Amino acid sequence: MSHRIVVFWQSGFPTIASQPLTQAALTDALGSGVIFTSIDQLRSSAVLSDTSLLVLPYGSAVPVAAWPSILHYLRGGGNLLLLGGQPLSVPVLGDKEGSFTAQSQQDSYSRTIDFRHSYAVPLTEPNHFAWRNGYSFLPKLSVQAETVFAEEGHLKGLGYLDADDGTHLASPIIVSDNAGILPGTRVVALPFNPKNGYWDSPAGKSLIHTAAEYAAAGPTNFFIEAQFSTIRHGELPDFTLHLQQHQPSTLGSAKVELIEGDRILDTATLPIGGRDNDVAVHSINH
Repeated sequence: MSHRIVVFWQSGFPTIASQPLTQAALTDALGSGVIFTSIDQLRSSAVLSDTSLLVLPYGSAVPVAAWPSILHYLRGGGNLLLLGGQPLSVPVLGDKEGSFTAQSQQDSYSRTIDFRHSYAVPLTEPNHFAWRNGYSFLPKLSVQAETVFAEEGHLKGLGYLDADDGTHLASPIIVSDNAGILPGTRVVALPFNPKNGYWDSPAGKSLIHTAAEYAAAGPTNFFIEAQFSTIRHGELPDFTLHLQQHQPSTLGSAKVELIEGDRILDTATLPIGGRDNDVAVHSINH
């Protein structure tokens, strides 16, 4: 993974509403270049300088002593990955092993990222994991959850646990772009308590890796602007692709199809990339 990733890691810090993670599992998932940092180090904003992603791996627990630095990083356009539990819902006081005390569950910190309410979702079995429509480019994997927590706020599900009939039961991976007071920030959360051993499994590591890559890319907005709502036969379409990203991306491509009913009339593939990219489309005929 090419991004600079910092993981909060503190001896004796409690994991709440999730299974404990190991440094070995996180290194396997995030790469050998991952930086593990304590509360004392995290309180210094220097450790988060030029960091693409901050990871909090302790479920619902929030390190209160380091929160001012975390908030400063997020307000500067930093990205956040929350592993397990109910995101940012249980403040933990203290700054060294033996001093940590979990407080009552609350929404004081989660509201900063516009996560306003959280509750456990009843799961039925069998169920299976599927990515959101349009995200089939992400790797196939399984999610093994004891409990999934629904979050209300400025967010969307990135993947779902589905019943056999395709009904969405819960979303064990959610994303929020430009939430609340944090423009330029992407927050990805895995709001569930996994079954014992899941984080150490290939599927668990793959989920963490995929979530980290997606979070580190930062907020992205891609949409099509049409000059006219309808197109007459023989008329050239006139529309523009807009790609807006907080962080510049490598050059890619977008495939555009002109469809009438179930027929593809014509296609065009256009280069697109960078931070803010507008591409006019005039080459499709019908």
